[in-house]
Amino acid sequence: LSSSTPGTGTPEAIAVALGPAVVQIEIGGGIGSGVIYDASGLILTAHHVVANTDTVTVRTADDRELPGRVIARSPERDLAVVSVDGAEGLTAAPIAEPGSVEVGEVAIALGSPFGFQASVTAGIISATSRGLGIARREDFLQTDAAINPGNSGGPLLNLNGEVIGINT
Repeated sequence: LSSSTPGTGTPEAIAVALGPAVVQIEIGGGIGSGVIYDASGLILTAHHVVANTDTVTVRTADDRELPGRVIARSPERDLAVVSVDGAEGLTAAPIAEPGSVEVGEVAIALGSPFGFQASVTAGIISATSRGLGIARREDFLQTDAAINPGNSGGPLLNLNGEVIGINT
């Protein structure tokens, strides 16, 4: 996102610009979210979304259904990487610099809560380095943006349109 683009720096502009980078991940009867971070077909998601499988179905924002496979896992950080092959025209979301998140900054969550694809919520970062008792390594961002079942694995973004976290 360029600062010269009208409406940038707002939740609306972020949702429009990066909505195409958000995917729905389907596992059996379950649904989670993910974010394309490399246009070659690499997707970040939450490990707990794909913990019990090696293959998933990825539904893109333009309603393509693609087979995906889990290629990397970090249960201690609740992160996983899913790869889809042969998909063209994917939009990738940029990743923020590590350590750049500040308490009080605006946070925008995109995902598929309750299976409703392309949902957006916004709030602020309430705390950084928060322990939640759900993973071996605890270094979570806390936000008051609504995170519901199905949002897990989707991106938490700053007003620059950069991924600052993956929703858990």
